[in-house]
Amino acid sequence: ASAISLILPLAIARVLARWPNLQVHIVEGVGDLLTDALLKHEIDLAIGVSLTENEAIRAIPDAEWHDTSEVIAAVNHPLRSRGPLRVIDLSGHKWVLPPQGTAPFAEVVALFREQGLPGPDVVVETRSIIAIKSLVTHAGFLSWMPRPMYDAERLAGLVQALSVKGTPRDRRLMVFRRRQGVLSGPAVKLLDALREVAAQGDQSFMNAAG
Repeated sequence: ASAISLILPLAIARVLARWPNLQVHIVEGVGDLLTDALLKHEIDLAIGVSLTENEAIRAIPDAEWHDTSEVIAAVNHPLRSRGPLRVIDLSGHKWVLPPQGTAPFAEVVALFREQGLPGPDVVVETRSIIAIKSLVTHAGFLSWMPRPMYDAERLAGLVQALSVKGTPRDRRLMVFRRRQGVLSGPAVKLLDALREVAAQGDQSFMNAAG
């Protein structure tokens, strides 16, 4: 979802400017779903942070970006009256996260365990980014998300990051493909565009995220 917020649109715009008759099929999901889709030949390329390289899937080294994940809450969440926060201050508050086995879930659990704390109180697990943002905005939940994914809500004055010691955390997004077989012509064109975006460095991405 973070890639869909900025990286992929930039690449798709480049491709369609040169080959306007191409069509792109986007599948949004977290790492395990994308790995499955690659292995089943449902997609040709995946952009993610947590896909595991193995005998069937490999990362493409010259197509990667960075963003940062942070704890987010509604602008009227009671934690905002507490001043600078520590991870322990997040205990006892309800969380919504992507399911166990995904990178965001593991990152938040690691954040707590680094402080010797039990994991967060994850009341809702969902793959729906819309559901996550809606629960944060309207139901008092905390979540963990890179800024490009909730920037519209931030600009609308609905959601902001919480200032928590030890956060935000940097992430690396990479493009993955199957090791075996040849990419289709359109997939090669999209990969070339993704490489061009990567070659420009993280600056434009970070400017949009900052």
